[in-house]
Amino acid sequence: MNTGIPLTLTNRSNRFMPLSRAIALSAVVLAGERAIAQAPVAREPLISEMELIARVAARADSLTRDDSFAGTVLIARGGKPIFERAFGMARREQALPAALDTRMNISSLGKLFTQAAVAQLVAAGKLDLSAPIGRYWPDYPNEEARRLVTIQQLLDHRAGIGGDIFQRPTTLRKNSDYVPLFATLPLEFPPGSANRYSNAGYVVLGEIVARVSGSSYYDFVKTHVFDVAGMTLTGFPALDSLPANAAYGYTREDLPPGSPLERNDPRQPRRGSSAGGSYSTAGDLLRFVTARRAGKLGPNVTTQLALVAGGSPGSNAMIGENLPGGYDIIALTNLDAPAAGLVVSTASGWLGANVARRVPMAPLKPGAAATPAIPETPVGRTLQAYIAAFNTGDTSVVRKFFESSAVPNPDRTVNQRVEFYRTMFAERGELRVAS
Repeated sequence: MNTGIPLTLTNRSNRFMPLSRAIALSAVVLAGERAIAQAPVAREPLISEMELIARVAARADSLTRDDSFAGTVLIARGGKPIFERAFGMARREQALPAALDTRMNISSLGKLFTQAAVAQLVAAGKLDLSAPIGRYWPDYPNEEARRLVTIQQLLDHRAGIGGDIFQRPTTLRKNSDYVPLFATLPLEFPPGSANRYSNAGYVVLGEIVARVSGSSYYDFVKTHVFDVAGMTLTGFPALDSLPANAAYGYTREDLPPGSPLERNDPRQPRRGSSAGGSYSTAGDLLRFVTARRAGKLGPNVTTQLALVAGGSPGSNAMIGENLPGGYDIIALTNLDAPAAGLVVSTASGWLGANVARRVPMAPLKPGAAATPAIPETPVGRTLQAYIAAFNTGDTSVVRKFFESSAVPNPDRTVNQRVEFYRTMFAERGELRVAS
């Protein structure tokens, strides 16, 4: 069946998934977690600064009127803000509008803080990226993981450590509380042999940071990341004792179409972890970006992407960094994904960033089609249906696809597959077919 014509599924974070027509369904519908790479972006912006600001403001205003966005948007050039505005409501029950100093749950964007913490320990000679977990955590509950999984594999989501860290959210009040939810589960694949997004792996990283540094993960990140970068409005407040300037989250996830927004409290851990869930502002995130870029937060220990996002029910945040023209664009919202991406990824495209566009793996052969079509075969039609469902950003649509059209996966329940999809869409964006 192999036609010899490769396809690539790309997304807005410039990650791509190489496929052939024969294996597309198994690689994407069943796994959906293939190779990671970064595509180059054009350095000259396609539009002027004035036009960029006008378009972003109009876009955010329109989304706010449609109740598709609420939060803050920041545009910086050369590390200096040139546009900052708040939109919509931070706390709907109190009719409290969002403000520039409103702290919002940034979900998995917090993994950037964990990467910075690890980088500093590496720079200090206290952590070896090639070392296994067991060197720093001798009694880690899973013997295979303790012996085989390296720090670098945890950073790169190639460790094979899986599990749902959102179980029993009301019991999760410190980073170590998350560990029993997954630590004794078998590895999902041999370490280093695949790539699968892992919140659990980043919880493990946080515990290793604590063990190596001798302080809690929260204290280490505050002292060595937040304080160094000047991030005075970033931290890990408990969900049931949020400061007055923190937004509440609102979600429609897994609700019938047309349902009103609901508070996300029942679905969120009581306190965030090294996998995400801290609260921050767009201004503080710009300070983080500029401090990291200046080398103040240690060396890079994992691939840096043009777009990085985090999302969970009632929370979505995205950073577009080093965009053409030297722009950084940040959006935070207290609504479901893809609310922040509807601002940042769109603006990145206006600037000319190679985002959610065709990313060739190799030069096309003479006469080859620039964008090969998915074949009209049973497998091809199923792949078309998957891409269409994936790109809606609607978990109910994706759930219906998994229940009715996808090849059953005996190793993962529908709920697990939907949860993985939600994270993939929030952090990596839409899929596109490329040559």
